[in-house]
Amino acid sequence: MKEKDLNHALLLAHLIPVLLFLFSLTGPAIADKGGIPEDAAMCLACHGSEGLFMVFKDNEKMPVTVRYSDLTKSVHRSLKCTDCHQEISLQNHPGKKFDSKMTFVQEASRACMTCHIDEKLKTMPNHAFVVENADAPPCTGCHTSHAVKRVSALKSSLSGNDYCLFCHHLKISKKLASGEVLSLRVDPANLVASVHNMHTCNDCHSEFSQDSHPKKTYATGREHSIAISGVCRKCHEDKTSQVRGSIHYNLSFPWGDKLMQLGDLKAPVCTDCHGFHTVGPKTSDETLSGIPCRKCHENIFLIYEKSVHGIAKTRGEHKAPLCSSCHFAHEVRFTAMTVPRLP
Repeated sequence: MKEKDLNHALLLAHLIPVLLFLFSLTGPAIADKGGIPEDAAMCLACHGSEGLFMVFKDNEKMPVTVRYSDLTKSVHRSLKCTDCHQEISLQNHPGKKFDSKMTFVQEASRACMTCHIDEKLKTMPNHAFVVENADAPPCTGCHTSHAVKRVSALKSSLSGNDYCLFCHHLKISKKLASGEVLSLRVDPANLVASVHNMHTCNDCHSEFSQDSHPKKTYATGREHSIAISGVCRKCHEDKTSQVRGSIHYNLSFPWGDKLMQLGDLKAPVCTDCHGFHTVGPKTSDETLSGIPCRKCHENIFLIYEKSVHGIAKTRGEHKAPLCSSCHFAHEVRFTAMTVPRLP
């Protein structure tokens, strides 16, 4: 027997009697008190203590303390620890060493599939993406590890944007009919930095609330962008009117392209220039790095960047003209037809 294995065996030989002694003092009492299985009470003899950590190969540490109160409140309180941690035993503990915390969490979450099989998950929209998307968050990302509850119970004490972000701060997505994957993740930091940071989610997503979460279907990501941009007119009808008179929408220009008015899905909409949840102040669009026009007109932007105006802007001369100085921001026109705006 190797020295390492011998030491491990000796440790277990000393540890098992200690655990059995502790269990004899605390196990039955805990089990009777909360109705948790006896093996769970036995595991808590060690894991109920603070200051226990699992160390991964990348040197990251994760606490492995399990609180008795979490187990008794869990929907899984009748399960034994080994029902989920099937690879753990007194003869093999702590067992396998993982490369990182994420690797451990992903493998541990696979135990959920023992009872919650793919066929059942696919029937529920909120879980279907877990089965179909390898990058989906693990089960514990929503339901927690040991205080496992239905998401509705976990969210019951939340309100406002926190209610929505409980799920949407995670890396979640949905597959569209076209096969595209649409990200549903919202970075809370982006909301805070946005000019819309005083709005609640359903100010824009009005169909959604704590009582209603309709299933929206879009054929393509572009269709989704156009639909969401339609929400902006609720507060910005003046800008919407200007866009309707622009070359990006209106065909009154004899040499204009067939754009949004005739259903050209490539025509720019609000979110193409301003983003979804990252809507910044006007000043953010007045820098070379923030000019939204370059997203579609990169070749023209490169010419502008080398012009006297672009060079001045590069030097930090903030009054140097940008695209919108001549073409305007929402009522975009060709320069040949542009007229000065009245003060």
